[in-house]
Amino acid sequence: GLNSPLRIQNIKNNLARFPEPIGLQITESGLVFTDAPETPREETQTEKAMGLLESLLSDGAKPSAEIKKEFEGAGISWNTVTTAKKKLFITAKKGAVGWYWQLPESRVGK
Repeated sequence: GLNSPLRIQNIKNNLARFPEPIGLQITESGLVFTDAPETPREETQTEKAMGLLESLLSDGAKPSAEIKKEFEGAGISWNTVTTAKKKLFITAKKGAVGWYWQLPESRVGK
């Protein structure tokens, strides 16, 4: 909208050092220069995997084969999933028909 802060940043310069970025807001009374807002940051694949794992396991343990299918469909590599698993302290337990993954008790249902 009109009041959303904008970030103005020099992206090419052959003659001098890059100046610091500045902020700009367009208001009804004109332009207002401010400190630059934070640089937008995209979510990493590991962060996406962590969010999906928390969602999948929020209501209890799930078979690892089912989890693997979900992530294949989402285009996230299995190495990334295992990194996310470690960061979330997810445990794997052998069941009657394969391995099951489970969030720590403190995170189940959140």
